[in-house]
Amino acid sequence: MEEPTPMEDTTQQILTPEHAKELEKLASVLEMKPQELSKPHQKLDIKSGSEFDLFDVKVDRDPKVMASETISLPPGIPITIETAKAVRSTLFASVTHTFDQDWRKATFTFQEITAPCSYGIRALKHGSRGVVYCVQAHVLRHLLFKEELPTRPPVQIPGKQTAPPPVSNMKPSELERSIALAKALCEILWRAGEEKKVIIALLDSHSHILGTAKDFRTDGFIEKLTLYEFNDPNELYKFVRRNIKIYEGEGNHGVLLFVYSLILSRDIHRIVNDLEDEKLLTPYDYISCAMINLLLTGRACPRIIDAILKAEKKGKIYGAPGVKERSNIGFLFYDKEEEDRKRTKVDTMLRTPRFPIWVTHINSKLTGVMFSPSLDLMSDWRREHRFTLYYYTGLHTTVRDGPIEHAKLGIDTREKTGIQFVTPKSYSDKEKNRPVVEHVIYTKWPGAEIDWHGMMPFV
Repeated sequence: MEEPTPMEDTTQQILTPEHAKELEKLASVLEMKPQELSKPHQKLDIKSGSEFDLFDVKVDRDPKVMASETISLPPGIPITIETAKAVRSTLFASVTHTFDQDWRKATFTFQEITAPCSYGIRALKHGSRGVVYCVQAHVLRHLLFKEELPTRPPVQIPGKQTAPPPVSNMKPSELERSIALAKALCEILWRAGEEKKVIIALLDSHSHILGTAKDFRTDGFIEKLTLYEFNDPNELYKFVRRNIKIYEGEGNHGVLLFVYSLILSRDIHRIVNDLEDEKLLTPYDYISCAMINLLLTGRACPRIIDAILKAEKKGKIYGAPGVKERSNIGFLFYDKEEEDRKRTKVDTMLRTPRFPIWVTHINSKLTGVMFSPSLDLMSDWRREHRFTLYYYTGLHTTVRDGPIEHAKLGIDTREKTGIQFVTPKSYSDKEKNRPVVEHVIYTKWPGAEIDWHGMMPFV
């Protein structure tokens, strides 16, 4: 059983006026001194403006061969104290707060290749798992819906010629899932940089910020970052693919390095505009709605509700912009404490994504990734009558039948005999005992019948 943890809150977190003023000051400083601050990194001498599809990289190399070669990095520029302070302000609304050791340990490490869900990234029971789930969703998008798969060597039988065995999208090889991770990271960063620029942050062996400042505290990490700028997605993919072990390998701080890269790629000025008066992490260092949207859509919108929220204030109607376009990856939300009439309604752009993959938020926690291997589910309403969903948590959970990390669910919406939206007080005994994951499914398919195929529900 999971030990109690502080409640994860992805509701809007308001910055104090002092923090907001400090953040605006830092942003203005970045803008006033581009030679020192707004460009604290080195551009690569590469061609830009070329057409590129991060979803269709067909040529790759064996990871064992790549790992044996010396990794060469392009020229980079050390992080400055101004940039470090600005990054912290967008994360914590404080220039002195730092990530804890749990965040530093987090990486994008896959399950064992022989595991039933070898496509999955391991998640830990703390705030970093929100980032892992969002990246996992993009990894699944590349594993499940790519146009062609690498051909594996044929099975050699003396005297016979045999065709290569079929490749299962749910059982990728080490090379396939490593490629998918590299594409996923590049896709998220490239979209955050508005398809113009990406900043990769990597850890150096020594500090680049000398001395101390009364309003800044070194943490043995951020002051050691070196920044590399990419303006061409081809070069970005080559760099990430060649150095993928930095993100996959245990002890390499892969998640934290990716988070810093994401913020710098989005750019401090855009982050400030996106966030308004919010921040990217909650007080308990879980990712906020703004960070979820940044990872899924490329923009740190602090809302998951319908695109236009109308609120009456002083006799006027104000519009609060939400997600602007249909997302590749979806998001589903359920909180048992909400009453039926006051339920959070996720933005349509997130509830109905381009690909049948959803990150789920249940009862104040990001809990996993739900997906279907059938792309038709998002384009043909008849496919929604009967279909299969998989639910992956990345956590090692033990139930009566043994350890389990994902579930296969049969969904039937034809009769709609399952429960609809009702308040917790009106639940029957049977409904109270339903697995919480079923309730988040009802937010998308009300009344659906859900079949666990004999498996003991674990979430």
